[in-house]
Amino acid sequence: KTILILISAVIGIGFLFVFKVNAQSLPNLVVEFENGNGQPLFDEASFLPGDTVTRWAKVTNNTTETQQIGTQAINVDNDDDLGDVMYLVISEEGTIRYSGTLSEFFSAGEKLLSDLGAGDTTTYDYLITFNLNAGDDYQGLGLGFDINIGFFGEESISTEIITPGGTGGGGGGGSYTAGLIISDEAVIA
Repeated sequence: KTILILISAVIGIGFLFVFKVNAQSLPNLVVEFENGNGQPLFDEASFLPGDTVTRWAKVTNNTTETQQIGTQAINVDNDDDLGDVMYLVISEEGTIRYSGTLSEFFSAGEKLLSDLGAGDTTTYDYLITFNLNAGDDYQGLGLGFDINIGFFGEESISTEIITPGGTGGGGGGGSYTAGLIISDEAVIA
């Protein structure tokens, strides 16, 4: 009878240990981009004056508190000033969160997009329009930049938004910071 009680106690402890080992926590912030699979968010090989392209980023706050979500451009390559004739609008459910030229966005630093409640998910649409009146001086040019989306005022995760100019291309890197995950994007640690 004593041996049976001891064996039951050992088995019970073993089950408790297994449950603790299998417990996993969610990342604080999950960002999923429309193109996924390591592809740039924008990669337009032939983008002409008057053209518009929209891509989305879905953001989930897995913390227990409301968080401010921010975005910014880094690793900017706008040597030919093509960003001066590209207009960016970032919206959330039809509400404009940012608007200006890409060049203005590049120099703006981190921009607050919105507050995101605990456990909530939202989608931000990034719309880029090439100025209809842009002259031939911009023909064949390109630009590139990485974009960060994360908790406002904290380190964030980056992914590529590349070449909405006339030359096409790819590239752009990404980086991962503690507590954040990007789904379906190429990430360099």
